[in-house]
Amino acid sequence: MDHLYPKVKMCVVLHGKRNGPHEPQEIHRLFSEGQLSKEDLAWKSGMQDWQPLDVVCPELFKADIATAINASHVEPVLKEHPK
Repeated sequence: MDHLYPKVKMCVVLHGKRNGPHEPQEIHRLFSEGQLSKEDLAWKSGMQDWQPLDVVCPELFKADIATAINASHVEPVLKEHPK
C-alpha cells in the first residue's frame, strides 16, 4: 500500500487542534478509524492555506474506494432447491 501514497508528510486538524506532521499511511489509518473525515483540514509543505483532506490528499480516497470495492466482492452462494 505504501506505493499508493506520496512521501510528503501532512499536518491535519484532529479533534479541533493542529496535529502532525504525519506520514501518509498514518493519515490513512486515522481516516480508516473514523478519526478524520474528507472535510477535515490538512496542510503540507508548499501550500499557502489549509484545505480539506480530500483536496490535499486525493490518493487517500482513491485507495479507500479501491479497497472498498475489493472488500465488497463476494462470491455468490448457491443454495440447493428443495425437492
